[in-house]
Amino acid sequence: MAKIWTEENEEFIRENFRHKTYAELADLFGVTQKAMESKIRRMGLKKQDYRDPDPVPAMQPPRPLEPERPPVEPGPMPIKSARLLARRVETPRESPGDRKARLQAQKEAAQTEKALRESLRKDTVMARALKSFEAGLKQYHDGALGKAIESFRKVVDSCPPDPVLMDRARQYGVAITRQGRGRQFVPQDADDYYLVGVVALNDGQPARALSAFEQALSRAPGDDRILFCRAAAHAQKGDIDAAIDALREAVEINDANRIYAVNDPDFVPLRVHEDFRSIVSGEH
Repeated sequence: MAKIWTEENEEFIRENFRHKTYAELADLFGVTQKAMESKIRRMGLKKQDYRDPDPVPAMQPPRPLEPERPPVEPGPMPIKSARLLARRVETPRESPGDRKARLQAQKEAAQTEKALRESLRKDTVMARALKSFEAGLKQYHDGALGKAIESFRKVVDSCPPDPVLMDRARQYGVAITRQGRGRQFVPQDADDYYLVGVVALNDGQPARALSAFEQALSRAPGDDRILFCRAAAHAQKGDIDAAIDALREAVEINDANRIYAVNDPDFVPLRVHEDFRSIVSGEH
């Protein structure tokens, strides 16, 4: 049966709920603790609203008396270690005289470099190398990679007195060779097939090189540079007679191929043959 709360009950609860637990109040009124908590909530009573400050503060333990010490006079501030201090780099100021001397030295160095370049341009070998290099650049930008690699090879073979020029020509030759090895490179004309043949020849694949050179000659018959490289491919393959015949044809079209044949390592096996010696000596 539900508990019927009277005004006296509620007044008692208001006066004592702060000091008694819910269980104690429940025992006094003969109800469950849950019913007691529910009644107190309905009455709007909260213990924290009626919490009184502790009238008797906790006693702190007495602190031991410290002996009085004489006052310490402040001393000088300690000096930081020199390693911790940021080092300040002072840039020496340039005097007007030093600046004038420096500019004059730079001007003289530039004039010396210009004079050296002009003297090199007057050199016959250097002039030819520059001409071949400029032609190679034009051919390279025009997409004629086969002709470009031939022009750059001429620069390297001529051994110009300017090592920078020879190094640049060698770099262009390597770049073109890599492009010819690329899987996306599809030969279209004689110049492209010539490039494929040169790359194969440099890679030690004479059969593949010969196939490419035949494709190039079918599109450009009588091209002495293709005939020369075909002779080198035959020599690399070990076909001496075919190599001599192709070289003789290349020399008849362009006599400069004699000099190239003497210095080309692919023709070393042919040097013991009389026919080869007669071709390179001009007695053929």
